[in-house]
Amino acid sequence: MTWIEYNITPSVPKDEFLATVIAPFLTENPPESWHFFWEPGENWKPGKKIKDRNVVMRLRLLGSDDLQEEFRCFLAVEGAGAVRTYYEGAHGERGKEYKGEAQQYGPKAWPVTYKYWQAISELALQLAVLAHDGDLELPRSYHWKRLAHLSANQMCLPDIRMNLEQGHRYLQVKQTMLDCKPSRADREIIDALDRYLYQEDVI
Repeated sequence: MTWIEYNITPSVPKDEFLATVIAPFLTENPPESWHFFWEPGENWKPGKKIKDRNVVMRLRLLGSDDLQEEFRCFLAVEGAGAVRTYYEGAHGERGKEYKGEAQQYGPKAWPVTYKYWQAISELALQLAVLAHDGDLELPRSYHWKRLAHLSANQMCLPDIRMNLEQGHRYLQVKQTMLDCKPSRADREIIDALDRYLYQEDVI
């Protein structure tokens, strides 16, 4: 079993791509494990705005060589009209080999981590299928909020602080990615979170 990372740029809306291309393949050819994230395109650089046409699905499949080859053929044939381009790589770098992330998450925690990523990917995929079919019962934001709260609860972490820390971090990452100074509103929020999280022991 090996991991392969496929960086796929769809030529159709995300929900349509997930519902009509990815879901059918995974249903018929379940790999040992899989997960996906949406990431900036290969040629994206700081200063450029992220548009859907420049966003890739970073899909990782853990499976046999036969399964990987079957997926390549599937993309070429079944996904021909829905895939603008794709390449294999690691963390978006073309030509690199994705070997998992045991080094980052720890060899004992990594198998559970990628299974967790798969579970969230399965939920995201199912919600996309429901949305594509017009059957989505609750907004995706509802599911995310419950996941964020319940995950923190399971790990005995303060969910309010965890969410504020993430918001604080990504407001700063946003400026780096867009290569611009923070807006006045962003600066006020960042400064307030600095005080709230790290200068005043209030949480």
